[in-house]
Amino acid sequence: MVRWTLSFDLKNETSIMPFWIRMSFLRAGFYDIGFLECIGNQVGRFLDDATKMRANAVFARIFVEMDLVKFLPNEIWIDCSDGIPFWHELMFEGKIASCMKCRMRGHSIGECRKVKKYVTAVKQKIPVNDLNQSGLK
Repeated sequence: MVRWTLSFDLKNETSIMPFWIRMSFLRAGFYDIGFLECIGNQVGRFLDDATKMRANAVFARIFVEMDLVKFLPNEIWIDCSDGIPFWHELMFEGKIASCMKCRMRGHSIGECRKVKKYVTAVKQKIPVNDLNQSGLK
C-alpha cells in the first residue's frame, strides 16, 4: 500500500508491501495493543492487529507495512521492564519474495530474468552497452 502522488507510475512496482506477522506464545502482558504496535514499528510500519478480536489467543497477529528489499528479521529482541530481555520469533504469513535487482515482487534475485539475461550475456561476451540498449540496467 503506497500513497498516491503526482509522480506515481504503474510501471514501477513498489517494494513496500503489507504483511501479517505472527508471534506465538508471548507472555500474557505482551498481547497489549501498545506493545504490539511498538513491535510492528520496529520491523516496518504498524498498520493494525487482529489479536484484540481473539479470546485466549495462542499467538499475536499484527499487520505491518515493510520494504521487501530491506532485511526481513526472523526474530526480534524484546527488552522488557522486568529485566529479562529475550529473542522472539517472527513468522511472516504468505510468500515474501522480492528481487533486489529489478525491485519486483514474486521472485528472488536468483530467479530474476534481468539477472539471468546479464549472466548469459557475460558468458557470451556481449558488450555491456548492447545490454543497456536492450533494457537491462
